[in-house]
Amino acid sequence: MEHVQAVPKILSLAPGAKPWQREPQRREPRQGGRLMDLTIGGVLLALVAVGLAGGSGIRAARRHCMLGEHHFNKQEYAEAVEEFSVSLAHHPQCVDAYFNRGAAYIHLGHFQEAVDDLDRALELAPRSPKVLFNRCIAFMKLMQLDRALTDIDHALIRDPHFARAYLARALIQDQLGNQQRAQEEYARAVQLEAALRRQ
Repeated sequence: MEHVQAVPKILSLAPGAKPWQREPQRREPRQGGRLMDLTIGGVLLALVAVGLAGGSGIRAARRHCMLGEHHFNKQEYAEAVEEFSVSLAHHPQCVDAYFNRGAAYIHLGHFQEAVDDLDRALELAPRSPKVLFNRCIAFMKLMQLDRALTDIDHALIRDPHFARAYLARALIQDQLGNQQRAQEEYARAVQLEAALRRQ
């Protein structure tokens, strides 16, 4: 396996993914080829955005979080960070805003800020393998490979079927010079992906 510096596209962060969800959100096409979120959380966010649920602070936080996700999906990461920051000003306990702002910071190359936000997201959602995965990516970019390896190991304890986590662990092992272990982890990732496709 070649030594890889950049994080491959398969490890890129899923736009709008919620840190506590195990599987990616189901999406279905709607008019104009755009995608529509079919999760209950997406319906709740839509209801809150039109003022049908929640208090005004939480309502404003959810509205700005949705706007941040919209910018994130359009790869407008600086605008996404601004919206997630406004969301957090309205509701400082919003795990989605910390998680998503951390992901946007990774895309902007602000890796320490990403780690800080993902630390806060982990305080609010300590069992989330996706938060650990994203923080692992930030640590990899900061070349803090021991910390990245610790995070990805904990993510896999929480979700042993998280194929992208095995791929991240393969990349870390490769960067640490453990090519045999890297190949084993890569094989696990491929095997899990194939099993998921068959289901």
